Amino acid sequence: DAEAREKRQRRASNIKVLFTAVDVTDKERAMLSAFGGVQVKAPREWRDATHLVCPVPLKRTPKFLAAVSVVEHVVTLDWLRQSEQMARAVGIASALALGVYG
Repeated sequence: DAEAREKRQRRASNIKVLFTAVDVTDKERAMLSAFGGVQVKAPREWRDATHLVCPVPLKRTPKFLAAVSVVEHVVTLDWLRQSEQMARAVGIASALALGVYG
């Protein structure tokens, strides 16, 4: 129904992703936009990020250390790939960045 679709779109538009220690190419940007997420780049926007995408093994970069206290989820690129395949932001359980939660 239209109301449920609008709710999903609104929720997807609230996905703001910050990458650290990951080379972000056009491919990753396309994956992100496939489910309505946006990339956060400027340091003043980091506090608005909902997801922090990190490599495995986790690297504690200055960006990671600054953002980890404000983001809701610390995930790996697997989360981004799964979200693209499902055309929505998937649950984070299978893509948690070990070393933070593990």
